Amino acid sequence: MRTAATACARIASRGYAFTLQTQSIFDASVGVLVLIFAFTQGVFPKPPDFSKLSSFDISYLAEHFRLTLFLITALGVIGLV
Repeated sequence: MRTAATACARIASRGYAFTLQTQSIFDASVGVLVLIFAFTQGVFPKPPDFSKLSSFDISYLAEHFRLTLFLITALGVIGLV
């Protein structure tokens, strides 16, 4: 037997799914347009310039386990707040 609560829950879940689908399509299309605009304006570095860019060495986090654990915990707490 279906109750009003289960019917409303089913309608609400369909609404959430439709909203997420619509947002995903919108975000993807706007993202592509922004990338096309950025590439045409020369904002991104050219492939030969990639070697000159500074990078973050992730091996530092592997060598300092306590710092890594602290950062993961801090990011988790910040994410929850």
